[in-house]
Amino acid sequence: MTTEEKNILCAEFLGFQKTNLGWYDFEETLSEFESDNTFDILKFDADWNWIMAVVEKIESLGYDFNILTPNVVQIVNDEAQDVFYLDQETGTKVQSVYNACLEFIKWHNQQNTKP
Repeated sequence: MTTEEKNILCAEFLGFQKTNLGWYDFEETLSEFESDNTFDILKFDADWNWIMAVVEKIESLGYDFNILTPNVVQIVNDEAQDVFYLDQETGTKVQSVYNACLEFIKWHNQQNTKP
């Protein structure tokens, strides 16, 4: 999966919509950090503010998002039934958080498509 595809996964998770003008942040999730709510380039992989919007959405679903070290991230729900624990050498905290968010989104999407 390319970085662009990964960023699209994050955008769709937040409810962004693809339009002829670019990616539209319908709920203005990033309005505190960006001057517009339509984007040609998605920056979830590189901008802390962007990926934190994804973290906040995960937390709004009833999960705790814990950065244990710069390379270890844990996502757990209140009942401790669904636990994501990523331990990886990424080099940066933002990259670790980004990767953890992607794994969660993939899992979340699979749960919502099961019959």
